[in-house]
Amino acid sequence: MDCGVFGWVTPNEVKVSFKDCVILLMPSSAEGIPIVGVRALAMGLALVGSRVGGFIEIVEQGKNGYLFFPENSAAMQLELRN
Repeated sequence: MDCGVFGWVTPNEVKVSFKDCVILLMPSSAEGIPIVGVRALAMGLALVGSRVGGFIEIVEQGKNGYLFFPENSAAMQLELRN
């Protein structure tokens, strides 16, 4: 499986970057409403993110993504395998 790390990109580049993706990984320690996560879900990607802030509101565990507790790399790896 190929993996890409994009860093900051323009809104137009987000659409291009996401077209070949299956998931978006967002390991945040704090997050409000994760706009890039909302965009990923709207484009059909699964969202794997920390169980913080707005992720709790937008991710349905096992349906459109997976959540893990922050600072828990073992749990993050497990959810990536799901």
